[in-house]
Amino acid sequence: MIRKALLSLPARFLVPLLFGVAALLAVAVNYRLLVEQYAETILFSEQKRLREHLRIEQSRLQLEWVRGNRLQAQRLISELPLLSGITHAWLVDGAGSIVAALSGAETGQPLSGIPSEQAPSLRAGMPPEAFAWHPDIRIRAIPGEQALLGEVGIRPDLVLRLRLDLTPALAERSALGQAHLLRHAGLIVVLTLLLGGLLHVLWFRRAAHLTATAIAMSKGDLDLRAHLRGGDELAAIGAALDSLAANQQRYQAELRQLLRKLETLANASPVLFWSSRPDMSCKWFNQRWLDFTGRTLEQEQGHGWLENIHPEDAERFWTLYARAFAAREAFFLEHRLRRHDGEYRWLLNQAMPRYDADGHFLGYIGSCLDISEQTQLHRRLADSEAYYRYLFEHNPAPMLIFDREELRLMSVNEAFLEHYGYSRAEAQQLNLTDLYPASEQPAVLSLARDLTFDGEWHHRKKNGDFIDVVTHAHDLVYAERGCRVMVIGDITERKRAELILYQRNRELERFNVASVDRELAMIDLKRRINALAEQLGQSPPYDLSFTESGIDRSESGPSS
Repeated sequence: MIRKALLSLPARFLVPLLFGVAALLAVAVNYRLLVEQYAETILFSEQKRLREHLRIEQSRLQLEWVRGNRLQAQRLISELPLLSGITHAWLVDGAGSIVAALSGAETGQPLSGIPSEQAPSLRAGMPPEAFAWHPDIRIRAIPGEQALLGEVGIRPDLVLRLRLDLTPALAERSALGQAHLLRHAGLIVVLTLLLGGLLHVLWFRRAAHLTATAIAMSKGDLDLRAHLRGGDELAAIGAALDSLAANQQRYQAELRQLLRKLETLANASPVLFWSSRPDMSCKWFNQRWLDFTGRTLEQEQGHGWLENIHPEDAERFWTLYARAFAAREAFFLEHRLRRHDGEYRWLLNQAMPRYDADGHFLGYIGSCLDISEQTQLHRRLADSEAYYRYLFEHNPAPMLIFDREELRLMSVNEAFLEHYGYSRAEAQQLNLTDLYPASEQPAVLSLARDLTFDGEWHHRKKNGDFIDVVTHAHDLVYAERGCRVMVIGDITERKRAELILYQRNRELERFNVASVDRELAMIDLKRRINALAEQLGQSPPYDLSFTESGIDRSESGPSS
């Protein structure tokens, strides 16, 4: 929580605050170090002073004890508090009894009988043995207290023990060191203030100016510049911001120029353009759209443009439009849009989603193309196709449509099914070559893809009978494939009649030849009779003048 609050502060406030905290910590650490230093100094000096007192008292007590003057020895013990810091003193004999003490009530009592509640820490600092004579001076610190316990042997059966309180000496030394401590603390505070002011002048004020410049640039004020001098990081950042702003201005100018070009192209195009927002409302239409509808941009924006869609197409359009938006997918559909003159025109509306550089959905951009003429043409073609389909299905002559590449039958009419005996499903499983005898199939394969496929052929019915046919084929597109439609004429009966006629003609020709030969023989016989009659001097009985020219040719013919 505290960390979050600190990080939310501006740097110009946070850094001085951190400096202040650091200064306080420095003062506290300095105070702690000084106190420890004072304690070590006092401990050393007081140990030295206590050692000197113990040496002096050792000599004085030894002298008085040799003289046998115990009262004087007790008086010397009672005068010890006159020395600064001594709070307890005991002169203990070899039996552990107190011979002399600062308190007369303790005299004659065993040292171990001192109530612990009066000086618990002192009892804790006492050596475990009640009496430990040693000619040397011993000094130890009392645990938990700022005090020393000194001990020195007066005689082999007599020991002096003193407690020296260090608190007065420490208080006096601390009082003397407060001025020094205050000087150090003041120096640290002054240095902190100077450093904070220097940072404010050299860094934070420039950083605040740089921050304000960056914020203004982010809001679109790209004419503003930082103009920071120097060679530090802030100057480098300022130069980078200035360069970024200049580049951004250039890019925006280029973008505006490009947008003007695109808008000019969009307005000059015969296509109607529109764009929408992510909430499905439209925000832009090109001039061609506005000219087409005769409405203003403000009237078309939002959902106003939907008012121009034909009522019969509105629900279908909105359903597809909403579904495409939900799926973020491209869509296209044909619908009618009211023109400025009130006429509804058929449009092909195509749109696709738009995304920014980070992949965020921005809406749709779409284009509409007037396809009214194409729609009418398609309708006429559809009507024409239905008409020719009717002619195809109801033509009395068998007809079929086959694929030019695969030679597969694509469609047949009712006359074909009736004449050839196939069902429609069976007929659509046939290839064109299945209708021809094996002898004609190579020719069919070579001619079926040519433009000249008309002629007389033989076709096989489902029952295996062959019929004579004459075919006429023409190219067409059927089911988006290159095909041919074939009209079939059954000439089997005609062929049979032609054969009978041919045979009759042959017989007649043979009969005619026999009649001519017989007539010629009679004419020759009559000519001989006439010649014989002339020899006999009689008139020729037969008039053969009608055969003069023909007889001459016939006679000249065989003779030649």
